[in-house]
Amino acid sequence: MSKLLPTLKLRQIIIEKITKLMFVEKSQIPKFQKNIKSGEDGVYVFSDEKGYHYVISERGEEIVHKLTDQVFEISFWTVYPFVINESFEYERMHRKGNVDSRKIAFERQFETLKILGDDYVKRGEIEINILL
Repeated sequence: MSKLLPTLKLRQIIIEKITKLMFVEKSQIPKFQKNIKSGEDGVYVFSDEKGYHYVISERGEEIVHKLTDQVFEISFWTVYPFVINESFEYERMHRKGNVDSRKIAFERQFETLKILGDDYVKRGEIEINILL
């Protein structure tokens, strides 16, 4: 495993990506710290000797805990939920009669991911293909 970035540096990289997504509110930004079982509900992103962690906590329990040693992977996991939510909100506002609503939402996802870079678009395509 390559040398891991400390949580503070990881936070800086991910916040830079989130900032490019103009629709993300400050209150939605993940907590960049280890999740404490009795802690607040929400998304936690941090690094330790095992790797980069992406954790979703509800009612003091971890319902999702992903681990990677790749900065791109952890940044994608962190920003992609924002992109999904915004794309389906966009679709609701721009719905057309007989057009498949997913087509509008997926196209919007690609437009948004393009802001973050081609690697994000490619990974978004993979995620969408898994769903289909």
